Amino acid sequence: MDLNHINQVALSLLERLDVGWTFLLLATRYLAFLMFVPGLGGGITGMALRYPAGLVLALVSFKMERVVGVPPHMLEMILQLVSEVLLGAVVFGYGHNGVKWSSDV
Repeated sequence: MDLNHINQVALSLLERLDVGWTFLLLATRYLAFLMFVPGLGGGITGMALRYPAGLVLALVSFKMERVVGVPPHMLEMILQLVSEVLLGAVVFGYGHNGVKWSSDV
């Protein structure tokens, strides 16, 4: 593989950075969702099941027509990742693990 070919691959990845960012956000949401699903277990065995399942769900639900632009600031990126984690936890229903919402007390 020659150096020019490697440079072309790197440039094509940089041109479509929005696609990678959208996939990362989807994967973060599904991995957070699968963290709270009971029955998958914890530890290494649970991670070996949850991580590939989250990536498959993100890949299946990914559409090239609807991508998110890459934020210009690092703070916006962090806030988007945190909001995806929270959304993944809320979609499952955080109260299923015995944790009660403040209004349920």
